[in-house]
Amino acid sequence: MRDSFVADWEYLHGDKYLFEPKDGVALAAMIKKHPHLVERWAEMCERYFVDQFWGGKRHPLIGLATNPLQFAGPAANGVPAKTQQSRAAARDWAHREAK
Repeated sequence: MRDSFVADWEYLHGDKYLFEPKDGVALAAMIKKHPHLVERWAEMCERYFVDQFWGGKRHPLIGLATNPLQFAGPAANGVPAKTQQSRAAARDWAHREAK
């Protein structure tokens, strides 16, 4: 799992990924808490990398490992939809405040 994330990150960003021990600890904790997500790891990485906040800002593996349900897809009890609603509300507020 680590190797696939690192390879994708390096390909997308054109830079070497500096794997840190905290990445490994967070990934191990995620696997222990959510073992059913292991089979969806590739899809989760894809969602993570296309996310405007997480993927667009070169965030490390720990970001995905500590927020797995946000990227787990429809079976994650609506978390992605809730996140999108929250981001939309924040953008609306920022737009109103800018006027």
